[in-house]
Amino acid sequence: MAARRYEKEQATNPFLSGLTYQQAREQICAESDKLKAEYHSFVKNKYSAKTTARENNSLVDKSNTHYEKNKGDPPELSEEELEQLLIDLAELG
Repeated sequence: MAARRYEKEQATNPFLSGLTYQQAREQICAESDKLKAEYHSFVKNKYSAKTTARENNSLVDKSNTHYEKNKGDPPELSEEELEQLLIDLAELG
């Protein structure tokens, strides 16, 4: 059992596999750089503003359609509606 554990450790630990210090260090650095690159690409893909399938897109779409609907000049108020609005505003103030 101990021999098998040592073989497994030897396969994963560059220092036990008979490499020189420099070779083991280069191997570890290469593996570390690979993991860093994978992590950075994961973060970039997940949190990039350019992704089209963002989870929070629905709020943006609702805001844009609301803006498009209300674009342009507001409807004209009749004299009665305008007077009523002014009375309501005067009561509030």
